[in-house]
Amino acid sequence: MIANWRLTTARAQTVDEYGVLTRNLFSYAGLNQEDITGVMISSVVPPVNWTLAEMSRFIWEEGAVVEPGVKTGMAVLVDNPMEVERTGL
Repeated sequence: MIANWRLTTARAQTVDEYGVLTRNLFSYAGLNQEDITGVMISSVVPPVNWTLAEMSRFIWEEGAVVEPGVKTGMAVLVDNPMEVERTGL
């Protein structure tokens, strides 16, 4: 993982708006978006998952949305991972 960010959820925010925000975050971190070979999106607000996935597809042609059951190879460092899932709903 090269970078990660936490964004405020804005259910009304569009694919384009999230795209501009994402490009600005990459620029601020000194990253060139063309050098990115993989994108993973994680959200505890299911209504924005589609918007974030579309934004990823628009910029990088694809992106993985991390949802319950997706095996990422990254440890979930909480006592009960199911509580995290329920909290986000």
